[in-house]
Amino acid sequence: MASFEASIADRPPVITPERIGERPGGFSVGGDRTSLRLPDLDVALIRAVAAVNPRTVVVIQAGSAVLAGEWITDVPAVVQAWYGGCQAGPGLTDVLVGAAEPSGRLPFSIPVDETDLPAFDRNATAFRYDRWHGWRHLARTGRAAAFPFGFGLSYTSFAIEEVALRVDDGPDGSPASLVVTGVLHNTGGRHGADVVQVYAQLPDPDAPGRLVAFARIEVAAGASEPFDLTVPLDRLATRDPHARTWLPPRGLHTFRVARHAEDEQATGVDVDL
Repeated sequence: MASFEASIADRPPVITPERIGERPGGFSVGGDRTSLRLPDLDVALIRAVAAVNPRTVVVIQAGSAVLAGEWITDVPAVVQAWYGGCQAGPGLTDVLVGAAEPSGRLPFSIPVDETDLPAFDRNATAFRYDRWHGWRHLARTGRAAAFPFGFGLSYTSFAIEEVALRVDDGPDGSPASLVVTGVLHNTGGRHGADVVQVYAQLPDPDAPGRLVAFARIEVAAGASEPFDLTVPLDRLATRDPHARTWLPPRGLHTFRVARHAEDEQATGVDVDL
């Protein structure tokens, strides 16, 4: 213990750089962020670097959405790095140099502007959300996201084809699950991975859409891989708050097999349950 304390005492004092000391606080008293955007100094740094290096890649290390509208067109690529723990550096390096495939997908939508989101008071002591928030809120209001729920790119390109859906019965002969099948084509020039996603729209117009199945699939360059995703029917159940019970799915359901929540190339299939 004494030797450790002596080694600490011999170290030069840590001096905080002036540029860090001038940074405004980024969080409210309750811990919420005061802004969804980067600080002005960070935006200025991105623009200055991108002006002299057109191949600049911006890496965002954050645990939630960061709006990038004021600088996103200045750079060719952005990586959402999250919080990778003690191996964040090596893992990020592998992705940036192409040794690893960046096949993660967004667990939320990143809006174009703060006004696209529901009203929010960061200093409120209580707040109530309804069912229409996140990507469901954007879909309901008709506002496209800057980066939709489930979005993500890789170092190759993909196409989903030959989509079909069947209903499998349980032991008692009643419908128990849906099985979505199809083929994922790697239309690019290198091995990669994509995440096939299945979204469901229920007959009830007051019921938000749901992500009901997904799978990460690796495909060699120029090759194809079949996929088979099972959707248990209880994922389509709706809640009856008056009876305090879950109701089994009934009526016409629309399923979209896509690469993200706003995929214009998604394949739709209707099923009457």
